[in-house]
Amino acid sequence: MRFKVNEGEVEDTLTKLVWKRCSFGKKWEGKGGCVGQVSYLGLNEAMALAADGWHVPSGPELESLVDTRCGTPVVDQSIFPDIRADDEGHAKYWTSNAMGNAVGGLDLYWNFDFIDGRPDANSRGIPLAVRFVRAAR
Repeated sequence: MRFKVNEGEVEDTLTKLVWKRCSFGKKWEGKGGCVGQVSYLGLNEAMALAADGWHVPSGPELESLVDTRCGTPVVDQSIFPDIRADDEGHAKYWTSNAMGNAVGGLDLYWNFDFIDGRPDANSRGIPLAVRFVRAAR
């Protein structure tokens, strides 16, 4: 098995990363899964809230969860059960990677949409979902 589940965390044995099973704002409640509401944050807010070794994932870290064989959403819902489309049909999650050269003066950062797996870029202040990650211990 690629993923080793430990309550509200899951270790990816392939990448040696540990992920929060719930999006930021939700809490793991055993058989109840992820409860509460997703907190949509700007990237600066998300980075400021990361603590105790957790961080906003890099682009390659977050993209490692995308598995188009899962259908829609493109992540294993038995591992990450709280992926839901927003009112616009997306489930975009922040990465910590800048897009590169600013486009039209905008400071853009990558995100991935867990509904279709596509990358996109947004300015740091746009509120998106966050899934924290850390290195395995």
